[in-house]
Amino acid sequence: MLSFDDIVENKKQLKFNNKQGAEFLPKTYKSKEGAAVIMNSNYAIDNGLTPHKDAIAVEGKSSPFANIIAVQKGHKGDKKYQELLKVLQSKDMKSFIKKKYGQDVIPYEK
Repeated sequence: MLSFDDIVENKKQLKFNNKQGAEFLPKTYKSKEGAAVIMNSNYAIDNGLTPHKDAIAVEGKSSPFANIIAVQKGHKGDKKYQELLKVLQSKDMKSFIKKKYGQDVIPYEK
């Protein structure tokens, strides 16, 4: 996993503040404390922002950083997790997500 310690060059002398919890990023953005703020869509949406309108860049649906569902080794086939996947991958869920979040949340697609 990469961290701020992995930055080897900063030609523009940008200042990064990674000490603040993610839940405070929308407040930082709204109070204009930073010139740019990087946050997950769920924090943006919960704080009245519209990611596809307010952001200058949004990760696409092929991003390797999409949310994932992970289970402990040996539990992949458990009925409860298979049921969860069935619901999350359903047409009804896809319709719900598109209706509620528009372009801001991308539903799972095979």
